[in-house]
Amino acid sequence: MANSKSSKKRILNITRNTIQNKKYYKNVKTFIKKYFLSLETYRKEPNLSNLEFMLKIISFIESKLDKAAKINVLSKNKVSRKKAFFNNIQTYFLSLEIYKNEPNLLHLETTLKNLYRIYDKHIKLLKINF
Repeated sequence: MANSKSSKKRILNITRNTIQNKKYYKNVKTFIKKYFLSLETYRKEPNLSNLEFMLKIISFIESKLDKAAKINVLSKNKVSRKKAFFNNIQTYFLSLEIYKNEPNLLHLETTLKNLYRIYDKHIKLLKINF
């Protein structure tokens, strides 16, 4: 138990900062869930508007992750791993859109299964059955 007045204040500050950090990371996880839902809508209806929406969410998530690393909510290594994961998904879908007008749905489904499996190992956010 804290004895001095400064140590009591420090405990209050730590609890306040912990709550703020958890709220911020929960917000980031919510946007990641929205991203996976947008992936699912793109899988069902592969068109340009769904792709643009998905790419906007990716850029928003990356900015939120950078901010989380800046204010020390998440470690820089964790943020770089997550950003690399989202960049891999982004380059995959952009290559599909550039080289083919309509993606190969079987290849798309197997790739999405692998991506969900990789991501669910780290954070269990959303389980989508194909």
